[in-house]
Amino acid sequence: MPVEIAVPMMMANAVPAAAARTRNVAIVLYDGVELLDFAGPGEVFAAAGHAGASRGLPAFRVYTVSRSKAPITSQNFVRVLPEFSIDEVPRPDLIVIPGGAAESLMDDPKFLAWTTAAAGNAEIAMTVCTGAMALGRAGLLDGHAVTISRRITRSSTPASTRRAASCNWPACTPLQAVSMMR
Repeated sequence: MPVEIAVPMMMANAVPAAAARTRNVAIVLYDGVELLDFAGPGEVFAAAGHAGASRGLPAFRVYTVSRSKAPITSQNFVRVLPEFSIDEVPRPDLIVIPGGAAESLMDDPKFLAWTTAAAGNAEIAMTVCTGAMALGRAGLLDGHAVTISRRITRSSTPASTRRAASCNWPACTPLQAVSMMR
């Protein structure tokens, strides 16, 4: 009597479906942050979160985080209320450090320490424009090629320039932007 064994067929290139998971995207806010530098990435991740939803779960949960939950001022005219403080924020899987007056982030030891730890533990850490200066000061860009506008390094205060001096800043055109992925 023959024995029949049922073996499920799989396509050669089939990849098992990953469990649906929502990744946390932290947008770092600080006084003087550039509006476009945080709002642009926030909008992109929010839209991608809905477009990439799986099994009813969004691909991304986008939130803002700052030193405290007190309002910050972007570009001296837009007040923004962060959703989380660094003391209570969920662990970010992705972290976005926007540009602007990054000295307010870099000159705050507690805020810089949180940003350094969060960026170091995230799946992806990315910066926009002068946000790279914070990761440079933290040493997270050492050994990485970084592109930044010459206007930023030329207009930086001597203290800001010294903080980022350990990075390898290649020459570039003034219109190139900054990003770093882990």
